[in-house]
Amino acid sequence: MPTIDFSIVRPYVGIPPNADPMVAVRLIRIDEPKKNVRALALVDSGADHCLFQSGLGERLGLDLDDLPVVTGRTAGGRIEIPVCRLKVELLHQVFECQVGFLDEERLKHNLLGRQGIFDQIQLGFRESRLEFYFRWEP
Repeated sequence: MPTIDFSIVRPYVGIPPNADPMVAVRLIRIDEPKKNVRALALVDSGADHCLFQSGLGERLGLDLDDLPVVTGRTAGGRIEIPVCRLKVELLHQVFECQVGFLDEERLKHNLLGRQGIFDQIQLGFRESRLEFYFRWEP
C-alpha cells in the first residue's frame, strides 16, 4: 500500500469539540501586490471554491459589484458569487487561484476549497489527534 510522507503538520484551531482545520493565509492582489490582507481560513474539502468574507475584498480595494460572478451552491440553494484571481499565500507558498467573496451573514468562516488549492497539495486529516497534514505536491 502506498504511503505519503506529509512534510507539514498543523493542529486544529479552537477548543474541542469546536476545533477546526484552519490555517493562516494572505490574499494578495496580482495587479497591486502591496494590497494584501491576512485571514484565517477553514480547509474545507467539501467546498468547491475558495470563499472569503466580503470585508476582506473591500480591504483589498476591490469593488465587489464590478467583479464577474459565478453561480455557486450552498445548503440554501444557488447563489451568485463575485470572483477574481488573487495570489494566495499558504504555509509560505504563493500561488494564484480564483477567490469568491460573500457577506459575513452567509459565510461564517473563510474557506479554502478544492478548486485552485487541492490541485497544488496533498492533504490529510486526523480527527482523533485534531491535526491536518500538507505536502506541496499535486
